[in-house]
Amino acid sequence: MVFESILNAAFGFVLPWPAWLSILIISFILTLITTLVYKYTTNQSEMKRLKDETKMHQKKLKELKGDPKKAMEVQQKAMAVNMEYMKHSFKPMLYTMLPLLLIFGWLSAHYAYEPLLPNVPFNVSVYTQGLEGKEISLESIPELTVSEAKKTIQGEQATWTLQGSKGDYKLTVTQETHTAERRVLISNERNYENPLGVIKNGPIQKFITHNKELEPFGSFSLFGWHPGWIGVYIIFSIALSTLMRKLMNVY
Repeated sequence: MVFESILNAAFGFVLPWPAWLSILIISFILTLITTLVYKYTTNQSEMKRLKDETKMHQKKLKELKGDPKKAMEVQQKAMAVNMEYMKHSFKPMLYTMLPLLLIFGWLSAHYAYEPLLPNVPFNVSVYTQGLEGKEISLESIPELTVSEAKKTIQGEQATWTLQGSKGDYKLTVTQETHTAERRVLISNERNYENPLGVIKNGPIQKFITHNKELEPFGSFSLFGWHPGWIGVYIIFSIALSTLMRKLMNVY
């Protein structure tokens, strides 16, 4: 795809780096670009006026805690100012929304899961409906080492353990006249096929590769939370956006 080639050329240099560092660099680049777009597509003097007016209304609200009627009037004025501020903010969003969505798709394709590594066992599963107790078989092209080619479906599920060298493989499961296929990529690089395969028609409904979810911070957790790539991106982008806006006087 054209967009994928462009994004690989733009951001592919970070793929060999540690995941958290790669996401930090991409967050920095995107936050810098979006901040500059915001700064130069909005009337900053007007944005500053609206922000100052909002702060003034907030201060008045604190002073009017004992006067609900006047507080409500100030609250309505504050809401009107906020709506005006949001209206001005909408223009830069139009410029940045589509590029950001494309970049997020690229990030998800490289940082949502760990890759399947050469000569390291991994599991694939099929989930079925109405095939309980029946036999199902799996084969691969080129050939992979498979725990058992044939399985009996138990609990509407069958799982195989596979292993192989670096390469691109096609897996096929067969149950009498029913078949399903999946592409599997084994690589040392930060690259993989989408682990989830949903099949719309037939009794074989899902064909899943059990890639481990990527945790960019490794074993480090935030109060027991191990953020994935999007959580790490949000943390970095909020911190960087706050810093950049302050340094560049963006309102």
